[in-house]
Amino acid sequence: FDLDETLIKGNCNVLFFSFLYKNGVLPSRIVWAAFRQAFSRYILKRPVLEMHYCAVKLLSQFSARVILYWADKFLEDFSNNLLYEPTIQRLKDAQQQGHLTVLLSNSPNFLVERFAQYFGMHQSYSSEYIKDGFGRFSRISYVVSGERKAIFLNNLKQQLQIDSEDTFAYTDSLVDLPFLEQAGHAFVVNPKRKLWQIAKHKNWEVI
Repeated sequence: FDLDETLIKGNCNVLFFSFLYKNGVLPSRIVWAAFRQAFSRYILKRPVLEMHYCAVKLLSQFSARVILYWADKFLEDFSNNLLYEPTIQRLKDAQQQGHLTVLLSNSPNFLVERFAQYFGMHQSYSSEYIKDGFGRFSRISYVVSGERKAIFLNNLKQQLQIDSEDTFAYTDSLVDLPFLEQAGHAFVVNPKRKLWQIAKHKNWEVI
């Protein structure tokens, strides 16, 4: 399962920065920078890696310990209204059937790992932010692209010795097309026009 715009409504990075602002952790100028980041990502189509650099620059003003404290608070206060129920129900069905469930996301690991625990999932794989010698998030180790998700899924199939037919992929994003194509069953969630057209052509279910 993808996270942003798939299991939750919105981008968890933006939601987290908004949460920090509401709790007086971030001044308004930093929050506006975060929203400009989101605007650039989704409207101006700036590269994903550049958006991560912006996020790290914002986070580097605080110790990682402070950020992780507020990340825990963010999940504790996370509203059910921000969950996308159709996909959440698919996750619950998979869990009830005893399936291995994995959260794959382009978002930073310190948030994605907490969401995986929040949803009761077995594993997560997400973009990794690295701390510097002062204990602040300052560098990006790697960003989880659609290609990385596809490689992860392929490695998981080999590791567990399962057929593609027994794998299911859920995402909203066109950049995750390699990930969708690697799964035996692909599901697109609230897709934009181009992914919707691809889904219809490939007979993938749209949620």
